[in-house]
Amino acid sequence: MSVSNVLQKRVARRGRIVIVSILALVILVGVMSTATFAASAATATLTLKPDKGDVNRSETVTGSGYPDSATVTIKFGTTVVATTTSSSSGAISTAFKIPQATAGSKTVTATVGKTVEATATFTVVSHFSVKPTKGKVGRSVSGTGTGFAASSMVTITFNGVSIGTEKSNSTGGFTIKFTVPDDSEGSYSVVATDAGGNNGTATFTIN
Repeated sequence: MSVSNVLQKRVARRGRIVIVSILALVILVGVMSTATFAASAATATLTLKPDKGDVNRSETVTGSGYPDSATVTIKFGTTVVATTTSSSSGAISTAFKIPQATAGSKTVTATVGKTVEATATFTVVSHFSVKPTKGKVGRSVSGTGTGFAASSMVTITFNGVSIGTEKSNSTGGFTIKFTVPDDSEGSYSVVATDAGGNNGTATFTIN
C-alpha cells in the first residue's frame, strides 16, 4: 500500500472520529439543556389553611417552586387579596381575609406577572348570625347572612317556624330584622336557608 493511501485512510478515520465527537457533544448539550429546563419549570405549589369556611375569616397561604425573589399576586376569583415576594428559594407565605363571595368552590390563583404559577380551591360555607343573641319575647333582632347563593330568597325559621324572608345580594349576603316569637324560655335554633339549600344556623336564647 502506498504512503498516499495510508495517509488518506488516516485522514478519513480522524474525520469520522471528529464527527462522532461532535455528535456526542451535541447530544450531551441537549440532555443538559433539557435537564436545566425541567429544573427551571418545576411546578409551583399553593396551599390554603384552612381550605373551607365562611367569608371574612383569616386565611394562610404557603407555597414553593416560584421564581426567586419574585412578586407573587394572590387572587380569590378575580379579586386581588394579597401580594408577597418569594424567597431566594422560591417559597411564599402570606395571609388574607376571604372576601364576600357566594357559596361553593372558588379558585385561588398565584401569579407572577401574567403567568399563573399555581392554583388552589377554597370552599365558601354559608354563615348566619343574630344580634343580640338573647332577649325576651317580642324583642327586635337583626340577622346577618354571608356566603349564600346570589340573588336568592332566604327563609328564616325560629324553632322550625318561618318568621321571614329576605333576598340575598350579588355576593350572597343579606340582613334581616325579625321579632322574637312567643315561645317559652330556652335556647332555639334560628336557621337561614336559601333556594339552593345553602344554610346557616344561629342560636337565640329567650330569657
